[in-house]
Amino acid sequence: VLFRGCAECKFISLYHSQTKLIHLHMHSMKRFFCIVFILFLSLGSITAQNDEFRGVWISTVFNTDWPSKSGLETAQQQKELSRIFDTHAKNGINAIIFQVRTASDALYDSKLEPWSQWLTGKQGKAPDPYYDPLQFAIDLAHSKGMELHAWLNPYRAEIDTGKHNSARNHIANLHPEWCFSYGRRNYLDPGIPEVQAFIVSVVKDIILRYNVDGIHFDDYFYPYKISGLDFDDDRSFEKYGKSFSRKADWRRSNVDLIVKMLHDTIQYYKPQLKFGISPFGIWRNKKEDVRGSDTRGMTNYDGLYADVLNWVKNGWVDYISPQLYWAIGEKNADFEVLLRWWAANLQQVHFYPGIGVYNTLDAKGLWTDSSQLQRQLALCRTTLGVKGMVFYSSSSFDTNPQQINDFLQNNFFLQPARTPQMPWKQPVAILADVNTNKPIENNLVPNELNKNVSIPAPTTFMVVRSRNNVLMSWEYAATDVLDYQIYRYLDKADARTAVLWKTTTDKYFMFNRRFGFWGRKKYQFYVVAQTSRGKSAMSNTDVLKLRSTISFAN
Repeated sequence: VLFRGCAECKFISLYHSQTKLIHLHMHSMKRFFCIVFILFLSLGSITAQNDEFRGVWISTVFNTDWPSKSGLETAQQQKELSRIFDTHAKNGINAIIFQVRTASDALYDSKLEPWSQWLTGKQGKAPDPYYDPLQFAIDLAHSKGMELHAWLNPYRAEIDTGKHNSARNHIANLHPEWCFSYGRRNYLDPGIPEVQAFIVSVVKDIILRYNVDGIHFDDYFYPYKISGLDFDDDRSFEKYGKSFSRKADWRRSNVDLIVKMLHDTIQYYKPQLKFGISPFGIWRNKKEDVRGSDTRGMTNYDGLYADVLNWVKNGWVDYISPQLYWAIGEKNADFEVLLRWWAANLQQVHFYPGIGVYNTLDAKGLWTDSSQLQRQLALCRTTLGVKGMVFYSSSSFDTNPQQINDFLQNNFFLQPARTPQMPWKQPVAILADVNTNKPIENNLVPNELNKNVSIPAPTTFMVVRSRNNVLMSWEYAATDVLDYQIYRYLDKADARTAVLWKTTTDKYFMFNRRFGFWGRKKYQFYVVAQTSRGKSAMSNTDVLKLRSTISFAN
């Protein structure tokens, strides 16, 4: 079975090339066509684009691209990142996809997740002297006219469970019941509603506090399969998947739901932001589905439970960057075959194929042909529906393999380009505090209502909206909770007019459209914990439009 690992797994790829040695008598013909092709490029036959997404992934897991090793001093980290941005600016790159969450950690100042070990060598330890790498990267990008997309891994919790090096405030330690182990790694269970709400809260936190241009998720939804071993999500399937006859369909619905929730959250709070995903390079093979590509390999749909075409059909993403890390002429997964297949199936969104420039570092098989990468780029620019490309990964450019930097600077990206406009993404005015320049969010609790309450309030209360469902969730550490009480009051009204709306013993409440809750009245909601010691303080608030007649109090 063909397997080409995701962007972060080039070190553990299980793929074994089936490429045959080219016969000696064909060398002269091959050399002839290479010369013709290069002349074709040099004559400018492939027209430069005014609007073209020219992106690079900067991977931080395993210190793949940056920092060069963990534990570097702040000044050295900043120097390295500045050099990286300088290189890409010189190459004509106009968008950086910067990894800020590798395994439920943070390469930025977060109250929800601990500092990443790839920065300081110890998870939970902040850079010293302090700085915020995400803000530093944003400032670098914008100073050079580049977009900065924050790249998050959705469900990976721990890279190596055998090392037990997670910080005390890491989600796997705070909520081990949310996780399952698979191989030597720990993953958040995509089927648990609290997990879904937590991931959305992480994204919401980023987009409200940082001036990023986009949110980017990679291919790790359900984990890549280990031969002969299935992951154990039986308990969550039994609890939440009763309406599904097949577990595979339930798993796909969980991935669909988180993509939809992320889209809705971004659309609600920062509708001008772009939301993109870089899935594995094969949706389905034609032998499994007539709509699939003429390939033979593992797939998004069946292997990772990611139905990319469904996201596109429903308008949940703005761009897709499938990881097309194979060569032109690859037997089981030909780059050109896949490029044309994705271009034909992504007409509703922007398509920026992922280019495996790392294959040129230790070139083997078809990648020993120095024109391979240039031919891939030429195909990207001449294939209808392709609006750019993204290179994996940043450090691959350090040694200028096969003169790729020279080719970009002097030929392919000689003319600068803007990132392509998305007609459905109209810029909007964001209200901001004149003192802090931070977005204003109407979800703060009046302090006077909590000042005489000694029992701490539930935290991170949030309302996540989708077309058919609403999920309310929160966090609370106390162990003597009897129930949780959700209150509501009309938006702009006094919080003291709130009435009880719903009680539950869970740390979430989900309901769907059958209750007919959509309406024009906007309400603020908050939650209070009823403990054996009495009522807690009220949480922060969040807003939802609702029919005034709908009530769940009991």
